[in-house]
Amino acid sequence: MGDQLTAWQDNKTLSERILYMLNNEIATDVCFETSSAEGSITLIRAHKFMLVASSPVFEAMLCGTMAEARSDHGNIQITDIDTATFKAMIRYFVM
Repeated sequence: MGDQLTAWQDNKTLSERILYMLNNEIATDVCFETSSAEGSITLIRAHKFMLVASSPVFEAMLCGTMAEARSDHGNIQITDIDTATFKAMIRYFVM
């Protein structure tokens, strides 16, 4: 066959595939809400499995008895870190 469909997963490492999924919000299952000093709100979607596998803090937050672990909790508000730093931290977990 001449022109074959190439999947985005082809010829990529696991880290590259997870980063692609994160960047394109594919199968994300948790949403964080950050706000700027000016008051604008940014929603950051991520994968629970990636966060839990990378951080005992996120494991406690997302798998333990904290309110954030409940499926009906909604967006998780992040108040003590700026948006750019929080996004960078999540992407660091993929690397």
